[in-house]
Amino acid sequence: MGNSFRAHLGTCLGVASSLLLSDPPPNVHIAHAIARLSASLLSALLATPELHSISTAGGKPAAQMAKMVRRFGVLNSAACSIVPQQSFDAEMLHFMRISLDLPLSLLPFFSADMRARLLPEQIMIGLKSVDPIHRRSALQCQRALCEFQADRHQDAFLVS
Repeated sequence: MGNSFRAHLGTCLGVASSLLLSDPPPNVHIAHAIARLSASLLSALLATPELHSISTAGGKPAAQMAKMVRRFGVLNSAACSIVPQQSFDAEMLHFMRISLDLPLSLLPFFSADMRARLLPEQIMIGLKSVDPIHRRSALQCQRALCEFQADRHQDAFLVS
C-alpha cells in the first residue's frame, strides 16, 4: 500500500476522530458524514490490489492494515451511535456489508464472531423498517451475506 494513500487515510481518520470527540458532540449531519466516510475509506482500502496479499502474508504490514480496519469500525460505530435513527442503522448495515469483503485475518476475532451472530438480526430489523433507506441497506446487506456464506460454503466444500 502506498505511503501517500496511508497518509491520506491517517489524516481522514484523525479529522473524523477529532470531530467525534469534540465538545459539543457533532450534529446529525456531521455524524452521518463521518459514518459514510468510514465506509468509503474501507471501500478504498478494499480496492487496493495488495490487500489480500498483505493480509495472507501476515507480519507488520498485515497488523497495521488490521489496525486501520478496526479504526474504521470504531469511527463508524461511534458516528452511528450519536443519534439513534434509522438512517444510522442503515449506515451501520452499509459498513457491515462492505466489511464482508474483508479477509477474516484483518478482523479481530470478536468482530468476525459478532458479525456472524448479529448481522442476520440487524438485517431482519432493517427489512421490517418503514424507512426505505434502512430497508434498502438491509436488502443489500442480505444479498452480500448470502454471497459471503455461499463462497465460504464452496471454499469449505473444495477443501474437504
